[in-house]
Amino acid sequence: MPGVPTYRELRSCLWTAGCLVAALAFPAGDALAINRYSSAAMTCAAIHDALSRERAVILHYFTPSSGGAPLYDRYVVDGAQCSSGTEAAGSLIPARDGGCPVLYCEGSLGSNWNQDQNQ
Repeated sequence: MPGVPTYRELRSCLWTAGCLVAALAFPAGDALAINRYSSAAMTCAAIHDALSRERAVILHYFTPSSGGAPLYDRYVVDGAQCSSGTEAAGSLIPARDGGCPVLYCEGSLGSNWNQDQNQ
């Protein structure tokens, strides 16, 4: 019959449509990825370079105040990287060359995993 697509044509069309929908639904893909670094392996200048370049990063380090427990947190270059209801606050994290002042996004309740680093 003319005008009636075959199974192969339908499958190809659905596959193409599905790929198009996925591409439109997730346009940023890699742009949404956030890099992770070990702050103790970096100098403070390198941490600030990464923040300037990437706007936000996950930094990992071990804290002596928690018995050497690993900590991970998202650090930002400025308050514009914080979501609604949060604001940029300062923290001091370990770097290869000593303590490094950085910003993180603090919620309205003041919750931050590494708040004890400021004390």
